[in-house]
Amino acid sequence: MKPSQLINVIGAAKLETMLADLPRRAQRAAVKEAGGKKQKGLMVNPAKRRQEEMAALKQAVLAGGEDAADALIYGWLTSKRWPMLADFLDQFHVRHRQGLTNDELDFLKTARPTQLKAAVEKLEAKYGKEDTAIYVHYLQHKNEVDLLQHLPEIAKVFPEPPPEPAKEAAAENLPKPT
Repeated sequence: MKPSQLINVIGAAKLETMLADLPRRAQRAAVKEAGGKKQKGLMVNPAKRRQEEMAALKQAVLAGGEDAADALIYGWLTSKRWPMLADFLDQFHVRHRQGLTNDELDFLKTARPTQLKAAVEKLEAKYGKEDTAIYVHYLQHKNEVDLLQHLPEIAKVFPEPPPEPAKEAAAENLPKPT
């Protein structure tokens, strides 16, 4: 599931929580990815500027902005949920610094389903089902590996949205090569 699809599936309340949890640095990065223009000049009310930026980010994310959704989830995970990332990587003995690593996560493709399930169950117990599901979906998307086939309970938290009929119809109407 793409980050923009995940944002649409998690619901408005969780999105608001994620936006509120986002530190200023991560907010600015996400606003930049959303295509927001930096306002020049003196701003008398920084709280108002922040509110306007957050409204623009929320609108971009809900409109399906892939880069904005990716930046939002990444910023939220790495700033507020980094202990969860660290706990997951520790269970697979991956070197990291506050949940971030330069190492390839190829172990995800070869991890035993029982080991993966045990690691995710520990995260669920400590951080909750929703936050764990967001992390697993994001991890799956970024590393192009199907983790949810081994984690049916996590897949149920935020189910895959049905394919859009307009895109399917457009794909069917394409001329066939001869």
